[in-house]
Amino acid sequence: MTDHVTTRCPDCEAVLVTAGLARMQTIRCAGCEATFLLGFSGQTIRTSRKAQTSLILGLSSLFCMLLSGIPAVILGMLALRDIRRRPGALMGRGFALAGIISGTVLGVGTTCFAIVAAALSTWMANSFERSTEPGRVREIAATMAEFDLPPGIKPRSAVQLIGMTAVVFVDAGEQGADRLKIHLVHYTNWMLRDRRQVRAQLVYHKDQLRGSHTESSHQWTCHVGGEAVQVTEEVRSDESGPVYRNYIAVLPARDGNVLAIVVAKEPQTTGTEPRLTTDMVRQFFESFTVPE
Repeated sequence: MTDHVTTRCPDCEAVLVTAGLARMQTIRCAGCEATFLLGFSGQTIRTSRKAQTSLILGLSSLFCMLLSGIPAVILGMLALRDIRRRPGALMGRGFALAGIISGTVLGVGTTCFAIVAAALSTWMANSFERSTEPGRVREIAATMAEFDLPPGIKPRSAVQLIGMTAVVFVDAGEQGADRLKIHLVHYTNWMLRDRRQVRAQLVYHKDQLRGSHTESSHQWTCHVGGEAVQVTEEVRSDESGPVYRNYIAVLPARDGNVLAIVVAKEPQTTGTEPRLTTDMVRQFFESFTVPE
């Protein structure tokens, strides 16, 4: 039992009668309804509100970052100071430490993550470009390598992504339908390190080729920059009747390799010369040069 018959509320300073109450018993003030513990010699014990607020702000820094992390650290340090100055009257050291730690770790961690994410998203946005302007398409194609297009071929579109660039050249012809398409897809070395990996991308790019039935297929070799390059020549047809001759090769380029796909529509009239011959494709592939 406490030897004091009265004590004061730590919040409103009201005088409370404590006769007959045990030490460490919870007391509720009738005036302000604050709760606290009755200590030795009638001293009241309560949890530091600064420590409690520090913990709340420290946990909320997971979402508010340093906006709540810094106040959590400051309030936690002030709470520890008050607890040291009023031993036995204030509790909440654990709350204060937890608020300081969570405010520091979560505040700094989430802020750094937000900065990195913002920088990465900005870099990715700046790395993406899509253009149908002929001059810009030629500029983007020149970043891969230098080459000589077959006569009559015009640029259609170009797309630049992180680690990959795709350019399309076409010859629409008199009827407006695409008689010839050249797809050039450039992969940087850090994305696909060798030609076998680039050729594996044909599983995806095959869907872009006209036709669904392969009539025949064979391979031949050309020389690009002193290297022997294997070319796959396919004859494909679709359900509507047109026949397409596809040429596929992986060519050397700046900082990587270019997957080159040439799709040529075969003439429907007997005796009409094809738009693109095998010799013209060979000359196109062998014109690829990578300046030093």
